[in-house]
Amino acid sequence: MLALAFNPKDLTKFASASMDKTIKIWNLTTDGKANMTLTGHKSSVNTIDFYKGDRPHFASGSDDKTIKIWDYQTKQCLTTI
Repeated sequence: MLALAFNPKDLTKFASASMDKTIKIWNLTTDGKANMTLTGHKSSVNTIDFYKGDRPHFASGSDDKTIKIWDYQTKQCLTTI
């Protein structure tokens, strides 16, 4: 795991960025298994941060030189920069 970010709207949920090109969403109240795994980057995911506004979004940055904006409720990548 390269980075970790807690959801500011629900501190029992957090996301991790990893060298295996994935982002995992976790819940502190579950049995230690990720709730979901998001894929889309072509290289290690180095950073992640939740949007602090009113939308269920977060951003991830990767060694593939892209930033992806995700909707964690629909599990979809909204855009790639």
